[in-house]
Formats: sequence, structure tokens, C-alpha cells
Amino acid sequence: MVFNDETIDEWYIECTKYMKREATAKNDLDLLTTNINEYKSYLFTKYSLTELFLNDEELPIIEYTEYTLEMDKDGNLLDELLKVPGVKIKFPLKIETVYAENILYRLSPHIKKPKIGQIFCMDGFLQVVMPLNEEDDSKAQSEIQVEIDRVKAEINQRLDNITRNNVTLKREIDTIVEERIKRIKNAQQTLERIANKIPVKLQRNEEISSQISSLVMTKSSIKCIKEPLATPNQLNILTLEEFNAILEIIDNCCRFFERSPITFNRLNEYDLRDVILSNLNGVFKGNAVGEAFSGIGKCDILINVKGNCVFIAECKNWKTKSTLDDGIEQILGYLRSRDSYGLIILFNKKYNRKENNISKVEKSVQERIQSAKYYINGSMKIINNRHYTALHALNGDTGVPVEIHYVLYDLFFETPKSLGK
Repeated sequence: MVFNDETIDEWYIECTKYMKREATAKNDLDLLTTNINEYKSYLFTKYSLTELFLNDEELPIIEYTEYTLEMDKDGNLLDELLKVPGVKIKFPLKIETVYAENILYRLSPHIKKPKIGQIFCMDGFLQVVMPLNEEDDSKAQSEIQVEIDRVKAEINQRLDNITRNNVTLKREIDTIVEERIKRIKNAQQTLERIANKIPVKLQRNEEISSQISSLVMTKSSIKCIKEPLATPNQLNILTLEEFNAILEIIDNCCRFFERSPITFNRLNEYDLRDVILSNLNGVFKGNAVGEAFSGIGKCDILINVKGNCVFIAECKNWKTKSTLDDGIEQILGYLRSRDSYGLIILFNKKYNRKENNISKVEKSVQERIQSAKYYINGSMKIINNRHYTALHALNGDTGVPVEIHYVLYDLFFETPKSLGK
């Protein structure tokens, strides 16, 4: 099964190892000058699994499906694959789709073709497929009810396992952090005793801290997203301050692209995205990923900022006005109702100067935004010539507006041939 005791226990065994390595490797001075409770909370958020609860206020959904039968009842391979009628049962969840899917993908590889009776996550539901008895309605009804009860019991059992492992993980974190602090302080006391007996000068951690404070200070604009985490917003919503801090990192990276167009013009949008991700992971320590599942597909950039609070961005090479239509449709599919912001990064790389006229591209982008799907009239703002924002109604619901930022970067450069013309 995707979601079983073995994979959950294995997840925690591996994560506890990595947690211990990270906590052990943390600089002594950093540990002594960090808010310990915040640091413990940071470790727990990073390495624990969020409990997945079925939404009992909503009924399970059943729908007709077909699955492929490869073997007969005796386990022998069939000469030809056989399509068999089945029923898909979908169980609504209480938490956001993106994080629900992340939990299951972290537990095991993504399953493209789940087996009969195998629990998997898709489109915000825990799902299972079972055979459909088309000849006896009463028996089919009974079998579906039995399967629903089985899945609910199994999920509750796995959630108990997650809760138990979370308690153990929290205890492990408390132990390793407190032991490290105690060991550091004991070493300091030993040095103090030695310094009192032989002619040496003891430099205390407090003195070192004051000398290098300027080197270890976090830039104010990204302090809110650096370890250790501050007390998180109870609603786990990405704030504008946090969004702009991440956007600044991306903007600095893309402006470097503009300064070296000969190098970066040749890269496709996926390669450019990977360069951006490498810069982001210098801050987020591996929590910025590409081709990550969110909503109805895979987004180019997803950063798990805190808990299930995420930053989502899409990269596009500007070709025609339809390029932006595709990007908007994609990012609106990735964003969920708790998300407040999204980012579309546009790269202009056309080689023909007449077509490339960057001011025309800027104008085209602005016009396309205002005619885009679910655009809320009058909401577009021009931050600067190549940075715009606009509100869009998520899934057409004007009561759930999301603010999309559009940033345009010019990677055009003149080849010797075009210069000759």
C-alpha cells in the first residue's frame, strides 16, 4: 500500500537520522544564540508528517472507471490485457491538496497506475479503485460499503501511527538539542577552570558573538523565511512580506541573466528555472523544488515556506500573446483557495530586433493580462516597466481573489549577423 505502517515507520527512521545530523552539525555559537524553542519547532516542522484527516462532513464520492486486468484469478498472465468495469471511491480530506499529495509522495514514489485496493492521493482526495459487480446491485452496494469501511479503518490506523511517531520525533528533538547545549556549556566551564589555573586568556562565546554579529546577521528582507522559523501564522498563509522577500531573490538571479544574455539566451525555460532553484535552495536548504505537484498539475517552482504554506511560480519563454494565456491558466490551476499570491516569470529571447522591440513586448504583456481568464477588472497595477500585478478570481470565484505577479526579463542579444544588418 502507498500509505502503510512500513513506509511511515521507515520515513521517520530516515528523517530522524537526518534531523540528528542537522542538529549535530549546527554551529555551537549559532545554537547558543538561537531561540531554542523556535529551533525545535523548525526541526519538527521540517521532518514530521502532518496528520491527514478524512473530512467526515462530506460523503465519499463514487464514480465509474475501468481498470486493466493482466492476470487471471490463478495468477497466470492473460494473452491480452482485459478492460474490467470498476468503481473509484474518493474520500475528501480536511487539509489542502498540495500538502496532502506531498505527504503521500514523500512516503513512496508516485504511482501512475494504482492497483486494485491500493490507496492513493489525487485531486485533493484519497482514492481507491475496486471491481464493480454489474450483475447484482445488492451485492455491489454491500461490497462498496465494505470497501469504504475498510479504507476508513486503515487510514485511521495510519494516522494513529503518524501521531505516535510525531510524539517520538518531538522527544528525540528535545533530547538531542538539550544534550548539545549541555555539552557546549560543560566544555565552557572546563575551559574556565583551566584558564583560572594556567596563564591564558579565555575568549567567551558572548565576546565572539559581538565581534562577528555583522557577519551572521540575516538580511532583514529574508529574515522571516530563514531558519529558525518564527511562530507561524495560525492560518499558514504566505504574507506579502514573505512573498516579496522570495521575489527579491528570484529578481536578483534573473537580472544576472539579463547581464549575461549570450550565456542564458541559449537555455530553455526549464534550464533557467533550475538555475533559479539553485539560488533559492541557498536560502531554503532543499525546500525549493521543480516539477512539484500542486492543484491539478506540476508547477515549475514550489517552495515549502512553513508547514503547508507554499510559494508557487511558473516560468515561460515569451513567444506570442498566447504564451501568457497558457501561463495564467497553469498557475491558476496550481494555486489553491488558501494561496494569496502567485508568480509568472517571462523571458524574452527573440533574435529579430524588429520583433524583439522590448517596449512592444511590455505593452503586449499588459494588454494580455487585462484580457486574461478570470481577470478582475481594474485590478492591474504597474510596479515598474517590467513588473505588474493583477487580481484573478480563482476558479471564477470572485470571492477568492489571488494576486498574480508578472515579471518580464529581456535576454535578447544581437549576434554578429544581426549587427551587420
